[in-house]
Amino acid sequence: MIKNTIVLVICLLSVNQLLAQYLVGPRLNYGLSQFSYDKQNTTEDNSKFANVYGIGGIYNFEVTPKYSLHLEANFEKRVKKTNEITYNNWHIEVPALLRLSFKAKNKLMGAHRMYVNAGPYIGYWLRGKANLNFTDNDSTIDTTVDVKFSGSSEGNLRVNSANRVQYGLAAGFGFMIPTLQDQYFMLDFRYYLGGSFIADDAIFESGNVEFNDSLRGNYQVISVSVAYLFNIDVIPSKKGKSTIKRRR
Repeated sequence: MIKNTIVLVICLLSVNQLLAQYLVGPRLNYGLSQFSYDKQNTTEDNSKFANVYGIGGIYNFEVTPKYSLHLEANFEKRVKKTNEITYNNWHIEVPALLRLSFKAKNKLMGAHRMYVNAGPYIGYWLRGKANLNFTDNDSTIDTTVDVKFSGSSEGNLRVNSANRVQYGLAAGFGFMIPTLQDQYFMLDFRYYLGGSFIADDAIFESGNVEFNDSLRGNYQVISVSVAYLFNIDVIPSKKGKSTIKRRR
């Protein structure tokens, strides 16, 4: 699937170079995240919804006014929250979505474009912190520690067999509302489904206290985002330039 997607992206980029038009701009998003456990490997099911947010940039290649390839590079917060522990993890995520757009018009937004899009994403787990609040051996632990991918678990939360490179699917819909000439306000609604376990488990130790948390599962996220996009046309900047070498 990933190989076919890469081939399709290359083909679309090649076609787009002939058209030389694309949309670029910043993106902000807010959403709700929940950790979904693998039911075959754990009986835990105490994950709660948590607020997440992110910031990034958009690069949209218009193959035609109807079809486009939508690329993003985002700095995203992902949260796993239970009664005993809350992870605040930061990821770089890059979705590559195929988009189908339609012309629309109503009293609220005027003439605009509505779209649906779907495709894979790939991400990298940069770092994280964890808030622990539990009781063990008559000792109450209420502290914030760093998430570590190696080394000692004494005083830290060590993640075992972390899948720092993660992937999944994203799908959603949204609206492109014209503002100034060749500029758009984008309102996007999206669902993310993680396709890889984030790790096996995590261990925290402090003296005679030990805490173990299963990480056999993935993130599910519902998000809403806004972006402001600029339509850039490369063709006019190339007009009038000659490639003929003149003799001196």
